[in-house]
Amino acid sequence: MGLSNLPKDVYKGIITGVNDSDFSTSFPGGCALPPLVDLAHFNSAAFRRQRMNPNPQLPPALGAGCSRVDHSEVQMVEDLGYLFQVVTRGGRISPAGAASINYGLSLGATFMQAIVHSCTAQALECRGEDFQKKEDWGIPPLPDLVAAMNSRGVIPQNIKIESGSIPATDMIHAHARASLLLSRSNELVNMIADGKLIFGEGWYDETTGRVHWIRFWRGGAIGKEFPAGIVQAIADGRLTHKDYEVGLHPSLKTLNALVLGNHRFIEGFKSPVPTEVVAFGCADSRMSSRLFSAPFGLVEWVRNAGNVVDDLTLKSIRIAAETAERNITQERERTKESKFGDPEGYVRPATLLVLSHTGCGAINAALGEMRCGANGGAGHPVEGLEHITNPIARRLGHYVEDHPHPERTDLYHAIAARENALGTCLDLLFPENDRGNRDAAALRDMVLAGRLIVTPARVSLKRGVAQMFPPLTSEHVRRLMPYFI
Repeated sequence: MGLSNLPKDVYKGIITGVNDSDFSTSFPGGCALPPLVDLAHFNSAAFRRQRMNPNPQLPPALGAGCSRVDHSEVQMVEDLGYLFQVVTRGGRISPAGAASINYGLSLGATFMQAIVHSCTAQALECRGEDFQKKEDWGIPPLPDLVAAMNSRGVIPQNIKIESGSIPATDMIHAHARASLLLSRSNELVNMIADGKLIFGEGWYDETTGRVHWIRFWRGGAIGKEFPAGIVQAIADGRLTHKDYEVGLHPSLKTLNALVLGNHRFIEGFKSPVPTEVVAFGCADSRMSSRLFSAPFGLVEWVRNAGNVVDDLTLKSIRIAAETAERNITQERERTKESKFGDPEGYVRPATLLVLSHTGCGAINAALGEMRCGANGGAGHPVEGLEHITNPIARRLGHYVEDHPHPERTDLYHAIAARENALGTCLDLLFPENDRGNRDAAALRDMVLAGRLIVTPARVSLKRGVAQMFPPLTSEHVRRLMPYFI
């Protein structure tokens, strides 16, 4: 049995007490747990400094990579709607991730990046033991990839790299990520070949905070908008004035903004603090990690369009949650106290925060298909969109059933975002049609033991406020298990 078959009275019982007209950072239902209070304070501090962007997203850049690298922070572009992100542990791409990338491409991005870090040197820490068994089998050698891309009008441009500055294993990892993306997305290759976008491979140095660029892929027909030496100059951070960008291809301007943002990050770089919170958010470019003024590294973000839970995403979140729990335990043992000033005797659990948001394009697409009776994205111009809209439609089933002819109000969309956040939490703990998923079982065990709190939340893009709803407790999990297992 899946979420769509959960009895309505049981489902309604889970969300009792949530006030959808309230966009404050209060905690309805008496869930003022210390980790959530801290997150509310971080969100409040960010909200005081900046407003979010409620306008339709038109991200210039699209990023794919590992969730251990906080791309929004590492590339400090000033525009909060700049970078659409699809990130999991190890930077692996599932069908939902590929559909998310295609959706991001449809929004008009001019630059795409795939950034790796020393995952291969920290294999068990970053990807978990399971990811080591089938990692990147069948990746073609670089000359074969170059030949295949050349036949489609795409050429590589290598960047001069100081000898030894990037570990050889990470160079291989970067090539693997780029090869998988180029081989799995016809839309990406077509956009590159048509001169609409360039694609860059990069490596993040965790000791300095710098993103080193390795290679760029661009259309072979692009002419004067790509003057000789300009890509190397941008990668080196030498285009520091807007006047230098006059007449350049839009993708180069986007790349330059990301490079200069990374240089600002390097100037104030500090080693990240251990992760204690996992945030599962939408890929939407307006859902920046800068929603929270949290210490760098405290929150690890896993992201795809619409918060779709598939095997790869679930495994990433399970590994990240276990890492967060381990970090908290080690920190407590090392200092004998909580760095957040928790009450004596209180053992802080790891936190899994599931963030949906108002104005979500993926939710709107699912609602449109449900109202029109469309079959899961069939015929949609974005390839594979059904991998995104079908799971969301399941989550919104009860709500749409109760409101078959709604007025398209802000409140209606706010409730849909809440339903999506809560449904995502249930999908993580009880995946659809998969009773034996050990990653979900591990998350359930953590909740039952009080070692993890799973909290749905909704972000108002008009205000930048994250409203956290009551977390799913061990009592909820025990009550739901007979319906799913």
